[in-house]
Amino acid sequence: MDVLTSGPGGGIRRGLLSNSARAGDKHGNPRRGPFGLAGPRPAGQTTGYTLIELMTTLAVVTVLLGAVVPSVKSTLGSTRVAAHVNHLVGDLALTRSEAIKRRVDAVLCKSPDGRRCVRRGGWEQGWIVFADRNADRRRQANETLLHVHGAWTRGYTLRYAAFGSRHYVAFHPSGLTRTNGTFTFCDPDEPSMARAVVLSKTGRPRVARVRPDGRPLACPP
Repeated sequence: MDVLTSGPGGGIRRGLLSNSARAGDKHGNPRRGPFGLAGPRPAGQTTGYTLIELMTTLAVVTVLLGAVVPSVKSTLGSTRVAAHVNHLVGDLALTRSEAIKRRVDAVLCKSPDGRRCVRRGGWEQGWIVFADRNADRRRQANETLLHVHGAWTRGYTLRYAAFGSRHYVAFHPSGLTRTNGTFTFCDPDEPSMARAVVLSKTGRPRVARVRPDGRPLACPP
């Protein structure tokens, strides 16, 4: 190969690159050219991974996935639970604020159709918030519908236990509620992530992870 090289005096001279320089050294490594460039790789020489290297890599990836996947699943489950519980807390706060603002009773009740209250089934079927002007805890056609929350999916359950009706929550214009009670939310895939929304007579909800005595929350069958 015809190449240009630099002489001792800085001059440029033309010469031929020897076959040995093109082929590489005695160990098969490519030689460096006059400008630090690697020469061509000898014919038949290839690069890649051995079977042992591939098996080792797969083993490491398997271990990492085994550690990461459960953590990701748990994080996603916790995020879903928090989102649903926050929706409920927000709607309780909305019901209370509307009662104060409108100076009439406001009610949050179970509702599968988004229009009327029902007294069967769980709260996971959805609920509505309305201004209860005649205080009968049932929405009439002339009573203002303030908010609709649709049904939950994935088999989530939501139950309300109270010293009074477990089918609705009523707030007075003072912002107080007549009875205190507890909503219990459960994810069938993550029963350990059950959450409770505790409502006091002052009308302010709080979220709990255990029962008052410290025992785990019980999910309905």
